[in-house]
Amino acid sequence: MTSLQKLYIGSNSLNSSSIPSSLWSLKDILEVNLSSNAFIGNLPLEIGNLKAIVILDLSRNHISGNIPATIGSVITLQNLSLAHNKLMGSIPASLDQMITRRDS
Repeated sequence: MTSLQKLYIGSNSLNSSSIPSSLWSLKDILEVNLSSNAFIGNLPLEIGNLKAIVILDLSRNHISGNIPATIGSVITLQNLSLAHNKLMGSIPASLDQMITRRDS
């Protein structure tokens, strides 16, 4: 799929798999809700490819690793939820820059 705009598959108990890498190449996707599943793996650098996304909810999964700094290049992002995962490390400075741009 290349023109998908909204993807809601939250609360489906999808488990033991990583988020498909093809998701990160959907440049026109606006809303993604994969919350309350059991997705595993790291957030890839390609998360920065989501140039139109407004809502990204990956909460309540088993995503691990660091939050990639490339997420800061997603300037359209208005709502991001990564709560209740297994993320570690610091919050990228690029996220702080997103908040500053929005407040200006």
